[in-house]
Amino acid sequence: MQIIYISILCLIAVSVSGAPSKSDRFHRDGERVAVIGDSITAWGRYASIVHLFHQLRMPDRNITWFNNGLAGDQAMYTKWRAKTEGNPLDRDILRNRPTTAMIMLGMNDARNASVWERPEADKQERIARAANDYRTAMDELLPRLQTNGVERFLFIISTPYDETTRAKRKALIGK
Repeated sequence: MQIIYISILCLIAVSVSGAPSKSDRFHRDGERVAVIGDSITAWGRYASIVHLFHQLRMPDRNITWFNNGLAGDQAMYTKWRAKTEGNPLDRDILRNRPTTAMIMLGMNDARNASVWERPEADKQERIARAANDYRTAMDELLPRLQTNGVERFLFIISTPYDETTRAKRKALIGK
């Protein structure tokens, strides 16, 4: 839980210090922000903190937020949710006409025990395939969003995997 809060503070610090101009440091008035990601996004905690930050620091800005997080999501599935027609999913990304996409994907794209508990040679091949699948899907997702009105992208590095988990399943060392 603390890692998520630390990550959010870093995100805010980076958005403040690393922005090219003062006007681009924060979300702008009138933005429609699609917060896109997996279960961590669906949970809503980090998006709520960023939303609250903007409400408290810039109450005059009218920013609309849409949580498009879906548990278990991966980049390849997210690109399917960014369709303008024939999308039966409840979490369709484009239905709210976002102008900005705040994206945190990658944890599920790194796969699970089916990759990380393999013999080393097989494991490395599967990791490389997973990374390639992620890049390919993101290369398709971003232009699709852009073509449909998304003008700005904010990328959040996926939260770190906790190798010290006390869950009943075996920790995936190296993930």
